[in-house]
Amino acid sequence: MPAYLPTVTILTPSYNSEKYLEKAILSIINQSYPKLEHIIIDGGSTDGTLEILQRYNQVVTWISEPDEGQADALNKGLQMATGEIIGWLNSDDTYQPGIIWETIRHFQKNPEVDLVYGNFNFIDEFDVPFYTHCTPKFSLISLLYGNIIPSVSMFFRHEVVKVVGNFDRTLHYVLDWEFVLRVALASCNISQIPDVWGNFRIVSGTKSVDNTDQFWPEIIPVLKKLKVSDGYKLEPHITLALRQAYLLGAVEFARINRLDLAKRYLSRAFDGETPPLKEASPLALQIIDTAVNPWHRGFKEHPKGRRTIENFIKCLDNSPFEQVLYKYFELYLCLTIDRRANQKSNRLKALTQLSIKDIKYFLHVPLIRLLIQPIIKTSWQLKLRSFRNIWKIKWLRQNALLSNPDKSFPDH
Repeated sequence: MPAYLPTVTILTPSYNSEKYLEKAILSIINQSYPKLEHIIIDGGSTDGTLEILQRYNQVVTWISEPDEGQADALNKGLQMATGEIIGWLNSDDTYQPGIIWETIRHFQKNPEVDLVYGNFNFIDEFDVPFYTHCTPKFSLISLLYGNIIPSVSMFFRHEVVKVVGNFDRTLHYVLDWEFVLRVALASCNISQIPDVWGNFRIVSGTKSVDNTDQFWPEIIPVLKKLKVSDGYKLEPHITLALRQAYLLGAVEFARINRLDLAKRYLSRAFDGETPPLKEASPLALQIIDTAVNPWHRGFKEHPKGRRTIENFIKCLDNSPFEQVLYKYFELYLCLTIDRRANQKSNRLKALTQLSIKDIKYFLHVPLIRLLIQPIIKTSWQLKLRSFRNIWKIKWLRQNALLSNPDKSFPDH
């Protein structure tokens, strides 16, 4: 055990969280770290949340009063916090055993580190992990393109708040990403650990799952503000990150049938500058992946993925670049068509839609891999069906012979 153990404060914003709150509390209690402060900032719950909080009065510090959202609750918690190290655990998430000790060891071994984060699991309503997300090593450029640092597996020194300020109360969906972005821009030292530290729950009824179209209207202004203040340092990445934000925002609006907003976002993605045609295939891959296997379902297939792509196609215009995108999307839709339909002719039709001059843009390995998956899947299904039929025939033949040994059957 280290000679000195700093106090660790875990902040948990909550509102009507009775279903999962106790699991979050227990995952912190079970860390068995002696200097642990758990502060729960409740927004005035009307369900059984307060009864749960009262049961844990001895181990949890809590308040319950109306607030202006998650960022406001976290800022209240920061004012109450006495710990040198701060963690943020939402009321429906949990920690892995032993991660507080691991965090302290990392901070003490690396005193220059200001913020550290690890990997995390996606879990369902029954706490069953169904996908482990391996976070990449930290890069400011990567952070511009997406939230690579999840709150469920992130810890930072309390001193960092004095440098970058509190959480932005105007944000309700991307406050964690924007906070880490400010930490990175302040030249704070950020470190990544390749271990699973937290469990992020994917269930309907949470804002992260149900309101994914609300992320992009918050992300885009942050990037635009950054482009004005620090753009000269980070170009062309901010411009590309903005393009990606508009495109993926258009995908989410297409998912909820808001084609007017999807068209507006799509037009702004290419506003003033058309990317070279060679960028069509990686962008098509990203759009298809977001539509079909979005992060807010733990990268599981979305039931409206195909419809989302069909809606997205309706928003494309006649520019050469968007027409190449159109061909990729049509190809994907044809390759993934229901097997009961005329699969072969549709796939042939899809392949012929790519003219010879376009085929060089198709040679993007990840996109090829995505597009051939349906073919491979179908091939294996046919092989398995054939295998099952062979054994079925053998079984029928054997039973027929047993019941009628005088009858012979051809071997075919």
